[in-house]
Amino acid sequence: MAIPTEPIGSIPRPAPLIEAGHDLAAGRITAGDYARLAEAAVRETVEQLEEPDRPRVLRAIAKHARPGHRIFVGVIDPIDPRIETAEEVRDRVLEAAEYLGPARLGTCDDCGFVPFGDDTSTARETAFEKIRARVAGTRLAAAQLGL
Repeated sequence: MAIPTEPIGSIPRPAPLIEAGHDLAAGRITAGDYARLAEAAVRETVEQLEEPDRPRVLRAIAKHARPGHRIFVGVIDPIDPRIETAEEVRDRVLEAAEYLGPARLGTCDDCGFVPFGDDTSTARETAFEKIRARVAGTRLAAAQLGL
């Protein structure tokens, strides 16, 4: 695509989540029930926005990145409560290195763990476990790449 396009701003909530908001306001469901539905809606939204063809995305990044730019690739999903393994992170880093080269590669989380200051959807302990997996997996990839 010659003209880049990005989703900026919010995506309309799915109808079941809107209905759940009305149920919450009316006292028919608890805040915890609503939070679980909201988390599921966020996950579904992110899944719909993800580009499943990572190699195509990595090729496009490699093609358009300027020389000397360090490119940070998201290797941790902060929304998913499952903690990635170091080996999963390593594999994502090695895949990115095939297209971008290891010298210009960096790793990060796909986005922040807390989109709002009062967000408690990700436990602090989970965030740190995910960060440890990112660091360990990056080290494994660096060793495999001879860095």
